[in-house]
Amino acid sequence: MIRLNRNLILSLLALLTTLVLLLRLPQFRPEYAGAALLCGALTFAAQYYGVRLTRGWVSTAYVVGLMAVVMLPAESHSTLLWGIATGAVAGALAIIGYPQQQPGRQYPASNAQIFMMAAATILSFGIISSLYPQATEQLGQLILFAAAYPLIGLLIYLLALYVDGLPVWETVSDNRILLLLVFVAPLPLVLFLARLDAGTPNVYYGLIVAVMVPLVPGLHGFSRMHNDRMQRIREMRVIANVSRAMRANQDIEKLLQAVYQELGEVVPIDHFTAMLYEPDSKHLHGIVAIRQGQQIPVSDPQRHQPNTVIDQVLRTQSPLLLSANATQDAQRRGLTPPDYPAWCWLGVPLLVGGRVLGVLEIASVDPAQRYGESEQRVLHIIASAVSAAIDNAQLYKQQTERAVRLSNLNMVLMLLTETLSPDDVLDTVISSASAVSDATAIAVYRYETEDFTLVRCAGLSESFDANPILNVQDQDRLGSAAQPVVIENAATDHRVSKQHPAWLAERKQAWIELPLAVSGQTIGAIILYFDSPQFFSGEEIELLRTFANQAAQAIRNADLYAGTYRALENRIEQLSVLAALARHLMATTDLEMISNLLLQSAVAATNTKAGVVLLRDRYNGHMHLMARHGYPANTLNGHPFTEGITGRVLSSGQAIHSSQSDPAYISLVEGNNVQLSIPINWQGDTLGAITLENNQPYTDEQHDFVERLVNQAVFAIENAHLFHNAAEGRDRMQAILNTMTDGLILINRRAYIALANPRVDLLGLESDVLISQNLSDLLANPDLRLAERLGFETDSELLRVVNTLRAPVVRADTCAYNLTTETNARYIRRQMIPVRDEQADVIGLLLVFSDETERHNLERAREEFSQMIIHDLRSPLTAITSSVELLSEIMPPENEFSALVQKTAGSSKRAIRKLLNRVDSLLDISRMKSGIMSLHLEVSVLGPLAENVCSELEPLANDLGVHITAHIPDDLPQTVMDVEKIERVLLNLVDNALKFSPRESEIRIHAVLQEKVLRVEVIDQGPGVPEAERLSIFDRFVQIQNQSGRLRRGSGLGLNFCKLAVEAHNGRIWIDDNPAGGSIFIFTLPVSDSDHTLQISS
Repeated sequence: MIRLNRNLILSLLALLTTLVLLLRLPQFRPEYAGAALLCGALTFAAQYYGVRLTRGWVSTAYVVGLMAVVMLPAESHSTLLWGIATGAVAGALAIIGYPQQQPGRQYPASNAQIFMMAAATILSFGIISSLYPQATEQLGQLILFAAAYPLIGLLIYLLALYVDGLPVWETVSDNRILLLLVFVAPLPLVLFLARLDAGTPNVYYGLIVAVMVPLVPGLHGFSRMHNDRMQRIREMRVIANVSRAMRANQDIEKLLQAVYQELGEVVPIDHFTAMLYEPDSKHLHGIVAIRQGQQIPVSDPQRHQPNTVIDQVLRTQSPLLLSANATQDAQRRGLTPPDYPAWCWLGVPLLVGGRVLGVLEIASVDPAQRYGESEQRVLHIIASAVSAAIDNAQLYKQQTERAVRLSNLNMVLMLLTETLSPDDVLDTVISSASAVSDATAIAVYRYETEDFTLVRCAGLSESFDANPILNVQDQDRLGSAAQPVVIENAATDHRVSKQHPAWLAERKQAWIELPLAVSGQTIGAIILYFDSPQFFSGEEIELLRTFANQAAQAIRNADLYAGTYRALENRIEQLSVLAALARHLMATTDLEMISNLLLQSAVAATNTKAGVVLLRDRYNGHMHLMARHGYPANTLNGHPFTEGITGRVLSSGQAIHSSQSDPAYISLVEGNNVQLSIPINWQGDTLGAITLENNQPYTDEQHDFVERLVNQAVFAIENAHLFHNAAEGRDRMQAILNTMTDGLILINRRAYIALANPRVDLLGLESDVLISQNLSDLLANPDLRLAERLGFETDSELLRVVNTLRAPVVRADTCAYNLTTETNARYIRRQMIPVRDEQADVIGLLLVFSDETERHNLERAREEFSQMIIHDLRSPLTAITSSVELLSEIMPPENEFSALVQKTAGSSKRAIRKLLNRVDSLLDISRMKSGIMSLHLEVSVLGPLAENVCSELEPLANDLGVHITAHIPDDLPQTVMDVEKIERVLLNLVDNALKFSPRESEIRIHAVLQEKVLRVEVIDQGPGVPEAERLSIFDRFVQIQNQSGRLRRGSGLGLNFCKLAVEAHNGRIWIDDNPAGGSIFIFTLPVSDSDHTLQISS
């Protein structure tokens, strides 16, 4: 029905267009020929460079006809109609003959739509021009006429969408902006020109050209930019969807199907193929193949051929684009084209870390579609993301398969060690083959009397059993080389005889021949057969070799068991040793115990006099003596194990059975003259060696048995190494936690206690009770008193702190508290430290508890002692001061001893005042520390205090030969201070300077106003204060090391008092270097003003 409607509509439209042209045959008038040519040319340009939409295109050619109708006389219209019709048809033919590239997933215009839009240009002019002379008087009629002209073109465009079976309203919605720009935006300009009286026709022609020249390329370019932007948006949406699909899918096939679905939204795809490349076998494995929207079964893995388009992508590791006629383009490049029809073809490599994982290829069969840089870029981005997902999926699959195979191998090894019957061992080998591989058949050969004999087979026909063969290996070469032979594809391998009746009957496509070898001697072969071509990785071959080695070991053990009675008895004992050793080795990861077990087993089995086991340190490569037997004390001290027979074994990795005649033989035990040294090898590396000494040669049987012991032990040694590597880190951390003197508790964001060390016992808690418990459950136990023990007042406070771990900012905190437990009372200091991950996000809270009870008690005892000394000294000193003053007052001036008494009394008063000052400083320091001393603040000036200090210390300064001066400006503002304490601060600083000032030096007191604080400096010319001691010198009882005053040392209290007194005034005190030599002691005080009140927190 749609097809009938389409043909009917096209026929009617063609008939109508033809009728309009025939009814308006031109009456040739030379004056309008140029106008007809101009309109035809402009119509052609507007038609060819139309406005691109998501589905098809529209043309601005109607504007040419509309302006011609409103601006040129009616008698020219028939001539102009044929000029416009010629331009419209020529433009349509040009679009078909020279199509422009469509961006992305844009639908190209069909031939029907192209000719319908040309018909719209002709019909709109033909119909409207015939009506125009009767409808131009009023502006309303002119507007109605102008709107009807583009409406005809729009209706025919919608009709073209319907004819092509495209969604009409969805197209209008997607392209509404462009449709408005084409059919509505030019109308105001046309109306303006219609009302304009330009005069001559040439002016009208110029106006038409002036409008169309910018309009056509402008709208054409804008539409391309608009579509490009929409294409980019769709591409980004597809990339985002592919990324979500990668996170949701571990299945490679489903992931690639999702990639196809999303990619098809922005790129036209008829063929989609994803292939993985195996570099070792050079095979391509098809994962997903989609042809014309239908997924088809992928072919078997095939070896990729050179000089193909796929080979070009793999070899160059770069995208390959065949943009037009892919077959001819590939042949022109010297490449084999794709094996399916394609007009344009694009292939990109799947790369991860410089490795090629495979190829993604897409193709389109539509000649109207061409892939370009945009499609290549999108596919390249998606391929890069898909490569990482495929690589992860492959690694996961490999690890899973490896774990399963190792588990199966361990199970097989256990089964092989459970029996010593030759038949049972062979049956176990046959039944276990399917557990370690995907083989569909197996054959076991024994090598006896220089010939191979088929002893067991499964999955093969009776004819094969009747005519057994060894497939590829020459029997003699197999017996000596003992290397696997891999046939990945029997159909292409030249080593396989295609005419042998066994292959014709069995139809096996691949197999692997595994020699059964023990101690370098081949005892047979195992052949695993497969129904389809295979690729065997190195890891798979090594796994099968391990299986074959263990099978060979089990077969050899069974052979030894089935020998003569004496051999049977010996071998039973050996196998018992092996079994016991295996059980003991499986139960321990201690290298010394493993070494001792190995040595004890070897010594007991060979009746050896002495022996050692050496293992290499994996960190420094040095050999360590792990076990010894039969050597006198101190015999091996300092022995160079890297020399002699053992040294040769360690360097070569080969066993040596040597006697005393060997120049490398080193005798350690008197009477021993034979050494057997066997390396402990693992995957090509020599981990160590076992060396046995005896007084008689070792038999081959003993040699073989010791090697079997080593083969058993080497797995345990390697497991021990792996275990120790994992345990070392854990043990080091646990040892650190266990030896810490501080208690540690780590709480994670889920409010679970993740860690607690044994030292939490200082809180009265047990680490075993806390670890892995939820905080709420622990708080619910009232007997535990958890919040109180952790230094929190309530349970809710503790929970609130833990809940802050989810806040954007979490800060560290420190506090101290008293804790009374069942046994004692402690003073605990607690630190809360946020724990962050690599992204600086808080993942937990670490609580560190330090027992500072002893320090706290000592501090209190010292404070109490200081208080006692202070109060005990003050009263006697006050009494002495009164007595000296009384003595100086009652001494008559005329007495001959009056001057001496006055001088002595003055010196005594100064000394007593000095001592009282220190006592007061100690008392004030104690009060400030305890927070019970208040400052007696008043507004005062600094000058008189400085003068008093200079007068007080001037007699002492004169005796020392030092000059004291005060430089206090008179215009300094007043200061809020405790006058008595600031005077003592100056007195202490100047007195301290006097202790270290040399003769003929000067001490200056200087003050300046600086940034609303008063800066006071005491400058001396002494030796200075070392940088390292400038902070600690203000601590109590601290004096400068290795530096003494010229006359006396201080008590270590004065500077501490200065620091506390200045800080009580909201000031600061520090030390700077004096450029002239010496030190500058600086402190600051706040300046008083009418609005300023000093706040002191005592």
